[in-house]
Amino acid sequence: MNPETIQTINTIFSIGTVIVQISSIILLVLLFSKKESRFKGWITRNALTLVFFTAFLATSGSLTYSEIVKFTPCALCWYQRILMYPLVFLSLVALTKKFSKEIWYYIRTLSGIGGSIALYHYIIKIAGSSPFPCSATGPSCVKQFVLELGYIDIPMMSLSFFLLLFILSFYGTRNKAA
Repeated sequence: MNPETIQTINTIFSIGTVIVQISSIILLVLLFSKKESRFKGWITRNALTLVFFTAFLATSGSLTYSEIVKFTPCALCWYQRILMYPLVFLSLVALTKKFSKEIWYYIRTLSGIGGSIALYHYIIKIAGSSPFPCSATGPSCVKQFVLELGYIDIPMMSLSFFLLLFILSFYGTRNKAA
């Protein structure tokens, strides 16, 4: 793939990541706000749909980088994928079937663990080395494929999406109709 196309993809994904980060901040502030609003009610009622689309976009981005751009995922990227990909299917099944409130705890657990791995991955990329050895056969976990706006790389994209999913899971548990 030519460098201009890769740069365009990186720019689009970075803008999307910033939007996800801003959305996370707004939703976090609203979550702790005592005041009820129409927007907060709408988020609460549609949290599962938002989880599905968020997980779907994150999974699509991950597959774009590995299958279209041809970036080989490192071991930590694979762990994050293992935790993100099921969220698409769990939320889709929950949307199409009558689901129990337990779905939110699965979403929260998977996104919490995935976000923790992404945060660790981001920190070791900043440090430039890992205290634990990375896969001896695969790509290095500290290799920099993407760096946009001075801080957005693939682990930051992953962390941002996991954080949004984690926050949305708290809105979902507030939904009395669920």
